[in-house]
Amino acid sequence: MHLSHVLNLRGQLADMNTKKFYIAMLLISTVFGAYLSAKVVENFNSKNWPTVSGIVETSHIKQLKKSTNYLIQIEYSYFVNGVEYLNDRFSVMNNGVPHEEAKRLLSKYSKGQQVQIRYEPTNPQASVLEAEINYLLIFVWFVVVILFMYSIYKIWSSCYSENKDTCAKF
Repeated sequence: MHLSHVLNLRGQLADMNTKKFYIAMLLISTVFGAYLSAKVVENFNSKNWPTVSGIVETSHIKQLKKSTNYLIQIEYSYFVNGVEYLNDRFSVMNNGVPHEEAKRLLSKYSKGQQVQIRYEPTNPQASVLEAEINYLLIFVWFVVVILFMYSIYKIWSSCYSENKDTCAKF
């Protein structure tokens, strides 16, 4: 075997592995992007959901593992159209917050306190205490969309490069 033939085969294998990487990135970004898209839409929509009064049943904070942030855990009950609901969803994406912020929120939502709850009109079980725009969620969604588009570009461009044979092998 000539050295040029070996190098050519090695280049073709590298092209195939690269394409497999971008196909995997495309599949992962598609699934993750679909999930995040639903969360982004829900995040924006929750600001316009109707409100109803409810009662805080339990409230506490829990430190996240391997982090200095805390998770706010508040269980609340409320009625919509005569049906009682119980939920513990603080926001669409309940991210951890620093300890001082967690203590402030905990005092705002103490047990027995009456609170305003936003609920999804078509599914009243879906509710939140705080409907705020989560910019971290939007940023991560944007990054996933960029990865999705980049992987499509890389797959497409490799199929129209000099070596079209590696594209046909998929």
